[in-house]
Formats: sequence, structure tokens, C-alpha cells
Amino acid sequence: MRNPEQTRIKLVATATQLLLTKGREGLRVDEVAATACVNKRMIYHYFKNKEGLYQAVLQSQVELLVDSADVLSPNAKAFLAEHFSLRANKPDARKTLKPESDASSGVEGSAAITQQRLQDAGLIVLRALLGQRHFTVRLNSADWASLAQGLMALALPQLSAVDEAAVIAKTLGKRPLTEKPRYTLQAQHRFSE
Repeated sequence: MRNPEQTRIKLVATATQLLLTKGREGLRVDEVAATACVNKRMIYHYFKNKEGLYQAVLQSQVELLVDSADVLSPNAKAFLAEHFSLRANKPDARKTLKPESDASSGVEGSAAITQQRLQDAGLIVLRALLGQRHFTVRLNSADWASLAQGLMALALPQLSAVDEAAVIAKTLGKRPLTEKPRYTLQAQHRFSE
């Protein structure tokens, strides 16, 4: 017997992985259906269209961040929840999608999976925010900074460990400046006789 909720969760999980690798422009309904081993009509049944599927993925990632991301301030979490719930204009996109439980793996494996899922969620939400020009909810500059830094720390943890810009600037500051070599062009004329 088929479980409609499990099918929805499977489609959202598959679309999430494709969004991470190919971005929003690379998200294709055919590829999601083929990868999830689900009939393409099910995507249209559950989500109406590709945009509905994208909104469902975004909503699930925002819910994960709001529930589990300690890096984000309460105001940043409230902004994400309100902004993305207002953007989800269809009731189907607002359904809560809880990912499959990680209870089968050990405690350490579960923590690693949760960290990876938070990293993925941070990246997807960060891309979504960077792709927008208008926001439905206001946020002060301190909370914007907190939101941006928190999402960057989640999405790109390798950059938060070392401030690469400072390392590069320091390295360039130690290197002696030398003059660029000058090149001159000389015309050569051939005369034929």
C-alpha cells in the first residue's frame, strides 16, 4: 500500500539534493521524478508545479533552521519563518514536512547527519535570500548581519574556521611590491626588392 506522506517526503528530499547540486535553475521535474522513482504526475498532484515543489523544499529547510539552528538569533529565525511562510502562497506548500527519522543510525551518526542537514538548509535558504530583491518583512541591520553571518557559518563552515580574506591580505602585505615588467613592441618592416 502506498503512503502519500512518505511520497511527499521522498520528493522533497530528492528535490533538496538536486537543488544543492544544480541550483534552482537546474531543478527539473523529470529528474526529480526519475531520481525518486516516482511517477512525474505525483509531483503535479502534490505540489501543482515546479515552483510549488521548490516552495515546499524551501519551507522544509526554513523549518529545520528555525527548529535546530543555534547560530541564528531569535529575530533572524522569526524573520525566516514569517518571510517564507508569506511567500508560500498555496496551502499545499505550507504543509509541514518532517524528514525521515535518523533513529536507525547511532547517536554520533545522527549528530553528523543533523549537522549536514543544517549545512544544506543554510545553503538553500542563503541562495534563496540572495536571489531576492524585495522582502515582505522588515529586519534591522544588526539582525540582518546576524542572519547573514549565521547562514554563512552554517552553509560554509570551512570559511568560518579560518578567515581566508585576512590570511590573503596578510600574505599580500608581506610580499614585496615589484615593478611590472615593461614590454615594448618594435615594428619590423620587410622590404622586398
